Amino acid sequence: MAKQNFLKDVYEKDQGVRNEATEKRNKDPLNKTLDYQIASDLMDVDAKNLIKIECYLKKYGYPPVFFETEAKQAPWLVIHHSATTKDRRRNFKYLKQGHESGALRENSFAFYLDRLYTLENGKRFDMGSRYKESERIKKLLEELYLDNKKGGL
Repeated sequence: MAKQNFLKDVYEKDQGVRNEATEKRNKDPLNKTLDYQIASDLMDVDAKNLIKIECYLKKYGYPPVFFETEAKQAPWLVIHHSATTKDRRRNFKYLKQGHESGALRENSFAFYLDRLYTLENGKRFDMGSRYKESERIKKLLEELYLDNKKGGL
């Protein structure tokens, strides 16, 4: 229960700062000073949450499938919001673990890989045709050199 509550608290901090940012921007959309303050607040919460999540993951691995949704989503959200691709790659093994166990939804794992690809390549990944999410994940793992065949993690 303590582990789940810890993760839910991280999730609430992540989403809370983003909800506050949206409210502030809606009230004063042209305030550039406010934009800088919001960005600073987001970076501060994201950096603190990343430290917390990485400590949790190193000790316990990805949360189990029976945890509540917010607890299972916390590691993915925090890593998704992390500042660098290095942070995202460093935590790949945990998100892969969550995906393989069923605790991290397939579309969330694909979104993480898609975003990593976009950040590293400066363009969206394009499969060119209709696809299954599992096929997209497989192809992204290859393109990002995260599959075992190309010396990935």
